[in-house]
Amino acid sequence: MLAARLRDGPPFRGVEVVGTPELIPGDLGAARAEISGRYLGRAEGERFARERTKPGVLLRLAAERPRVWDLASILPAEPA
Repeated sequence: MLAARLRDGPPFRGVEVVGTPELIPGDLGAARAEISGRYLGRAEGERFARERTKPGVLLRLAAERPRVWDLASILPAEPA
C-alpha cells in the first residue's frame, strides 16, 4: 500500500509511505482518544472518543519505505 501526503503550494513538502496495511476491527476507544487527543488536547480527545461508541476498523500502515521531501531550500525566498 502507498500513502502520500503533499503540500501543493510553497514550500512544496510531502511524505510518501510504502508498507503493508493491517485492518484491526473492534473497539477503537483507546485509539480514537490517542489520535484525537493530538489535535484536540487530551481532555477533549477523551470526550470525543467516549461519544463515539460504534465499533470500527483501524487501518495501520507500518512504514517500510518512507520518503520525505522538502523543496524549501531550492526555492527562491518569499517576498517580505
